[in-house]
Amino acid sequence: MRSSLVVFFGLIASSLWAQDSLRYQPIFMNPGKLRAAQSAYQSASPRLGPFGLSQPAAARFGWDRVQRDSAYAFAAAQTLWLDYLCLFEDSLCADLALIRSPRSVWSEVGIPERFMGERDVAVPPFMAAPGSAEPKLPVVPKVPDPAPPLRITVRPGDSFYRILSRYPGVKLEQLYAANKGSDRIYPGQILVIP
Repeated sequence: MRSSLVVFFGLIASSLWAQDSLRYQPIFMNPGKLRAAQSAYQSASPRLGPFGLSQPAAARFGWDRVQRDSAYAFAAAQTLWLDYLCLFEDSLCADLALIRSPRSVWSEVGIPERFMGERDVAVPPFMAAPGSAEPKLPVVPKVPDPAPPLRITVRPGDSFYRILSRYPGVKLEQLYAANKGSDRIYPGQILVIP
């Protein structure tokens, strides 16, 4: 009987402790509180959508969808918060990064030890090192110019569908558009294949 009472009171105590420890909620869970904190910070950059995402974040997740779809905006804010949590390894720093910007938190909190090398500081490519003005951007290789469109000569008995079967991935609408909207072909005609 005594052991069952001890177990019972132990369960009650642990559930009360769990309820007390679960009071913290990430800032993205309450958009009103998030927007109020962002307006108190008075950032110069505009914030978009119900969760006040920065312009780069809104571009990452889609401008229109972040502003129109609140469920999608919530998922975007949650993803950003989780990214910041992985970066800073602290939920309050993740909250501040969502309110302000990751760069401002980086400059206030400092560089986490896992980014410290023996001599050099490895900074994530999207952030500037504290004290420097410019972020380190990755080198983007030059994209070669697209190849010119293919031109073919229509053979007797060809139709748009036979031509499309020879070039998978090209749609009928694209073929019409590439040939000035014409839907008629004749033998000897030069067609542009996009």
